[in-house]
Amino acid sequence: MFHSESLPRGAPGVIYLCDPFWKAPITGTNSKAGALIHAAAQFARTAGAKEYALGQIACKELANDTPGIATKNADSHKYFAENDPPLA
Repeated sequence: MFHSESLPRGAPGVIYLCDPFWKAPITGTNSKAGALIHAAAQFARTAGAKEYALGQIACKELANDTPGIATKNADSHKYFAENDPPLA
């Protein structure tokens, strides 16, 4: 689900919130909090992350197959922060 974007369309560090953002839950999987983390992780001054994989299954596969790239994946940052369901 696409909630926000941090593309260089405006001032650096600006996150544009899309309509689905406002319908998302505040916390949990695919939440408002997660969308903001995903977008902020893409800023060069924070993590400079890219979109190598999207969604929990793809992010898990990326982490298993190429953990070095997973640390640079914006959705991986999001799911780590959301941690839903909690890690055992």
